[in-house]
Amino acid sequence: MKPIRMLIAALAFAGLAGCYSSDKPLVGDADSVAEYSKVTFLGKEADAKPAAFTREGKHYMTDSEGQKVLLHLKRVDGDYYVAQLTGPDDAGGPSMLYGYLHFDVPNKKAEAWRTFGTKDDVQAGMHMCKDAVCIDDLDAYIAYGKKAVDDNLPPDTIFTLTVEQ
Repeated sequence: MKPIRMLIAALAFAGLAGCYSSDKPLVGDADSVAEYSKVTFLGKEADAKPAAFTREGKHYMTDSEGQKVLLHLKRVDGDYYVAQLTGPDDAGGPSMLYGYLHFDVPNKKAEAWRTFGTKDDVQAGMHMCKDAVCIDDLDAYIAYGKKAVDDNLPPDTIFTLTVEQ
């Protein structure tokens, strides 16, 4: 199993199929913010383990099975972000996974939308690729994430969020 997918599953961002992905990174350091020295997510499941990401320049890093996994957060609006997780795939190349996140730091909560999808979730600027919804146009994905929030759809998951300055 791909280390990045195991990390995602541990975070409850998504299962092993139906993630939002891309063929190349869509968020880089130039677009990323890293306001905190450390960000930790803990899923609500009884057996959930925390996933701690430490700031390295304009992104965050953690270790998953001895493999480096990067987290880029692109601020969309206020406390809303696009999260891009980048880690190695089975062939050693990069694998990118996405989520539309809201950080509620005072209440120690992070909500995630559009972390997994099916063929029914493919919008303009996206296409199906293997077992994932591939993002071609980041703005289209952001609009789809915003629409989920605006339509009051429940988040895919809610994390306990801890940040360190």
